[in-house]
Amino acid sequence: MIEEMRSDYHLTELCDAMEISSSGYYKWRASAQSARSQSNEVLLREINKIHQDQHLRNYGSPRMTVELNNRGYPCSKNRVARLMASEGISAHHTRKWKPRSNRPTTP
Repeated sequence: MIEEMRSDYHLTELCDAMEISSSGYYKWRASAQSARSQSNEVLLREINKIHQDQHLRNYGSPRMTVELNNRGYPCSKNRVARLMASEGISAHHTRKWKPRSNRPTTP
């Protein structure tokens, strides 16, 4: 948010409005992404690849977890469920086809 408004306002004004120090802002900006968030990005890319496959679109978090573990990405079902929900990825359920009877319905 600060980056977006930086062209209109001075950095110290923005930091004062958000009640943070300018040194804290610079430290946050220079810091690298955590290992967990990097791992989450890798998992999300792989989840999206799996979900793009036509035959695997109906995978929810339990099946997706098994598939990820088989592909060498160790993770838990809850983590996969959280990542899928944050990206709006869900299983596509289809109804099985059932033949209809030819009998006339009685009123």
